[in-house]
Parts: sequence; C-alpha cells; structure tokens
Amino acid sequence: MLRILWPGAASFPGSGWICFFLFWAINMVVVWRGIETIKFLEGIGAPFMLVVGLLLLFWITRKAGGFGPVLHTQSKFHSTSEFVRFFLFQR
Repeated sequence: MLRILWPGAASFPGSGWICFFLFWAINMVVVWRGIETIKFLEGIGAPFMLVVGLLLLFWITRKAGGFGPVLHTQSKFHSTSEFVRFFLFQR
C-alpha cells in the first residue's frame, strides 16, 4: 500500500516496520479512546464498504458483459473440496 500511495517511500530501509508501527499506533489510539471511537469508525466504514461493493459489482458485470454471463458461467471447480482447497491453500 505504501508503494501505491508514496512510491519513493517504499525504497527506504525499514519502511515495512514503520508502516506496521504506524498502523499499531492508530489501533492503540482507537483502543484508548474507547468504544465511541469504534462506533464512529463503523459509521464511516459501513457506507464506504457498501459503495465499494456496488462499484465492484458494476465493474464485474461490465467486464463480463452483463449479469447473464456472471450468473450462468459454469464453475471451474468440479467439487466443493476442490473449491475449498483452492481458497485455503492457494499461495
């Protein structure tokens, strides 16, 4: 994510650790400020996730050529165990 937001910063030594500790510090602020901060973040996050989900739905239906191909295309998996193995053990 750092490479996307600020490409030059990703080349600094230890930039991964800096990002980790920055993320950790933000989490600690939320914990110290209490449950009201979490409620505030939920108020921001819920509409954001709804909008992102709708954008992804719009994007995939345009890319596939409509809802028909999205809903009627046969699965590449022949069994449930094949599907589960792919998502649990794929690297």
